[in-house]
Amino acid sequence: MTTDLMTIEHAGPRDVSAEQLALIKIVGGVLHASRYYPSIASPDQAIFLMARVYELGFPATSAPDVIDNIQGRLALKPQAAWALVLKSGLLADMEVSEGADFCEIKLKRVGLSFWQGYRFTMDAARAAGLVKDGGAYEKWARNMLYWRALGFALDRAFPDVTLGLKDSIQFGAPIPPVRVTGEIVTVIDSQEG
Repeated sequence: MTTDLMTIEHAGPRDVSAEQLALIKIVGGVLHASRYYPSIASPDQAIFLMARVYELGFPATSAPDVIDNIQGRLALKPQAAWALVLKSGLLADMEVSEGADFCEIKLKRVGLSFWQGYRFTMDAARAAGLVKDGGAYEKWARNMLYWRALGFALDRAFPDVTLGLKDSIQFGAPIPPVRVTGEIVTVIDSQEG
């Protein structure tokens, strides 16, 4: 990840000017031709991705670090979604509870009296087919669980900030049921039913 994600130039959506689009077209062609990011299939795709991240407030050149193209769907990388929420100023509070095999994140939004959150477990990762021999969930389980839980929590609490783009780590993962008790949303672990 580059440090560009922490230097969002603008909070909220912005339009691409004719001058910015002309520059994006040049750089997008170079980005595709370099094959540095093999998942970018054409100059047009590079241009579109760069314009999209610019609209979100990121530098256009950070496109490969901000958005993934997963099975033909654009998805925000979790660090990018988190950067957008931090920049928005709408996060009132956050609680993180984690262990060796789970992470639960609760977020409270400015102006709302309730929390929204998500709990992600190693059992849920295994059920989704995310745990591979020698893979990231074996090497960095706590980090992977954290970003998975945070991605789902951000999607629930701040869909307007991420402009409807889903977090890239969410594709293919099971969504456990949720129980609302009082003012706190309790996430029921998908393995507990």
